[in-house]
Amino acid sequence: MEKIIVNHKHVAGADYSGQSIGQFSAQGSTFEDCRFDRSMLGQASFGSGTEQSYYVRCSFDRTSLTFLGGFARFVGRTFTTPALKLLTRSAESMFVSVAG
Repeated sequence: MEKIIVNHKHVAGADYSGQSIGQFSAQGSTFEDCRFDRSMLGQASFGSGTEQSYYVRCSFDRTSLTFLGGFARFVGRTFTTPALKLLTRSAESMFVSVAG
């Protein structure tokens, strides 16, 4: 499985769709218009360390999230995935739980 570590970067338009990613870690980074659709993320730290990472208009549809955490903000996207339980809903993003 692939390992992706992003530190203090601006990532725009990256397509991680359909990938098996064993470890995903981002610190102090911004992702814009990126796609994670149908990906399998093993250990996902969407905002590692003490600096917040941002995910703006990123798509996580049907993404399998085994373990996730971190200091991150998701802006302007809907999460539709059977592997993610409904945790919260903010004014900027909607988290949708799908029974699976």
